[in-house]
Amino acid sequence: MKAEHINPFIQTLLYILETTAQIKAEISRPYLKKAPSSSGPLSGLMEISGDKKGFVSLTFSKDAILSIVSKMFGEEVNEINDDVKDAVGEIVNMVCGQANNKFAEQGIKLKVLSHGIKEGEEHFLPNLEERPFMSIPVKSDFGDLFIEVSIEE
Repeated sequence: MKAEHINPFIQTLLYILETTAQIKAEISRPYLKKAPSSSGPLSGLMEISGDKKGFVSLTFSKDAILSIVSKMFGEEVNEINDDVKDAVGEIVNMVCGQANNKFAEQGIKLKVLSHGIKEGEEHFLPNLEERPFMSIPVKSDFGDLFIEVSIEE
């Protein structure tokens, strides 16, 4: 997986967290993840098409998504409910839009579309031909989330 295919997701997510939820986050060391299960109870999925095919998942820990949504809504949210799932969908839509803009600016022929939300502890993440995921931890004082990427070479 090339950095030029992954960096737009990282840059966009960090920007969205800071501007919509006033949360500063940092990227931790990426690692190869062999099992296609999530690292948290709620994931927003994105499908990549064009010159490459793949999936990206934004997977949130419970603490992270509740903190993000509480800050976005301006009120305390204590449980994962339909409003929280809708907020994940909106975050995914923002990431898709910005990633598409960044790819177009760089002349990279990739298109990113929202592919729904999955929930439940260790839910299945789609991958290509059983390829491993690169998991990129995103750390904040409010909880962890993960950018999990599987793109064909």
